[in-house]
Amino acid sequence: MVVKLEISNFIVCRVLIDQRSSTNILYWSTFKKFDIPTSQIKPFSEQLIGFLGETTYTMGHVNLLTTFRNEKCSKTIMIRYLLVKALISYNILIWWVHLINYGLLFQLPIKG
Repeated sequence: MVVKLEISNFIVCRVLIDQRSSTNILYWSTFKKFDIPTSQIKPFSEQLIGFLGETTYTMGHVNLLTTFRNEKCSKTIMIRYLLVKALISYNILIWWVHLINYGLLFQLPIKG
């Protein structure tokens, strides 16, 4: 499922809600477009395994208010994102459990 989100007053498209992921990933190229000081990045270095089995390391993590919205409802929650440098067609990867925990799974429109 691909959706739009609002993070730090920016609309972010190409957000993948992934059932296989157990973490939230904000790609470095997307993070640089936000008006967020790098001083907010907390140290965190862990190895991640990608979709095709490739490995990469995190560059830290950042906590950001994230708004899931559609024409019927909206919900803003704090999400911890791991920052990763990688070439991928999505801007953000969201752990699908957030949608279930906040009752948003079937309320968000699917964007292709």
